[in-house]
Amino acid sequence: MKQFIICLLFAGLGLGVQAQSLESIHKMIDKGKHQEAKDAIDKAMQGGKYDKDPEYWYYKGRIYNNLSYDTSLALDTRSKLKMDAFAAFQTNQQLDPKELRLKLENHQSFLDLYYGMSGLGAEYFKKKQFDQSAESFKKALDLYQFIYGKGYKYKDVVISSIDTATVLNVGIAATQAKNESLAAEYFQKLVDANIGAKEYEVAYEALADYYYKNKQTDALNNIIEKAGKFYPSNAYIADMKLRQISESGDMSKLFDNYEQMIKNDPNNFAIMYNYAIEMYNHLYVGDNKPKDPEPVRTRLTDVLKTAIPLDKEINATSLMANHLFNSSIDFYIAHDNIDGRKPEDIQKRKDLMAKAASYQNDCLPYAEKVLAYYDAMPELKASQKAARVNILTTLSEIYNTKGNKAKAEEYEKLKLKNL
Repeated sequence: MKQFIICLLFAGLGLGVQAQSLESIHKMIDKGKHQEAKDAIDKAMQGGKYDKDPEYWYYKGRIYNNLSYDTSLALDTRSKLKMDAFAAFQTNQQLDPKELRLKLENHQSFLDLYYGMSGLGAEYFKKKQFDQSAESFKKALDLYQFIYGKGYKYKDVVISSIDTATVLNVGIAATQAKNESLAAEYFQKLVDANIGAKEYEVAYEALADYYYKNKQTDALNNIIEKAGKFYPSNAYIADMKLRQISESGDMSKLFDNYEQMIKNDPNNFAIMYNYAIEMYNHLYVGDNKPKDPEPVRTRLTDVLKTAIPLDKEINATSLMANHLFNSSIDFYIAHDNIDGRKPEDIQKRKDLMAKAASYQNDCLPYAEKVLAYYDAMPELKASQKAARVNILTTLSEIYNTKGNKAKAEEYEKLKLKNL
């Protein structure tokens, strides 16, 4: 907002010699000599002579606020001038219950201070002084709440119970300053007020992340529930909800949620890939394995087949290769665990061996595609080198199992390439 300078009236106020002194200061203001005006008002008020005179406090507030727009001054100096101006206006109100000067200007000085302090917050932000930016926006909110509490009315300006834009700005600036607790405090104000416009979506995401990291389960559940109503398509909130379910160990509920998400957004690679990872971990990682793995194994294969064409990299193909190879290992282990000599035992071993071999055969084209992807890259990162060695190990083991020692050795030797 542009600088707001109140026209100061003298006629008919009966100020005598005092008016003459204030009038000379007013002339400085008219000429834009705000620093001279500040020096003059400070000098006039030295010694406490006018401490009980509301006129001087009003002038001090106007002059200090005018000077706070001088961009040649440091931002910290300008901020202090605004807050000193606010204090001066409040003193004027205490000394003059009728608020003669402030009512003549319809209390515009307070609105101007609010806009000006918010503007300083933006200036601090542009200079990447994020702590100071957050503090300036907080001071702007204090001014706003003062105006709201007084019930002041302004033309074309609606003063409601919460200044959502500035509250959001405090949170954003605090986030940039790495002050996560302050950011959460102000973002939570928006949630508590049930603010759900698109521009406030970031507040819900930040709070979900904050409460998750700080293990505040009840607060996190509340955010997920509210965000789900306001932003049903928000991928981050949906992922946070799924993470909560995953950590609870309720895999059936987790998979049902993923299935619904895929139904709602059938071409979303991220959803499919994350779902595939959850199924993969359920099958092969940790102790929480399914009692009947076959439905999960089959669904994982199907999901990855759908995800691979959508993958701009090699992640889904690599996961498919690992999945199929690990499935073959599961069946080889099951084969080895049957010791009986009965015909049915022999048949079971034969069937399990056939399934294991089938999964390894299915794995080969995916594994070879992964290897070709890495070998086509001019340079590999450390993680990519490790992934390449892993897929070469898979290929070598498959050919060893098939009895093709030469091919297995060929893949073993390739491990030295690009290391």
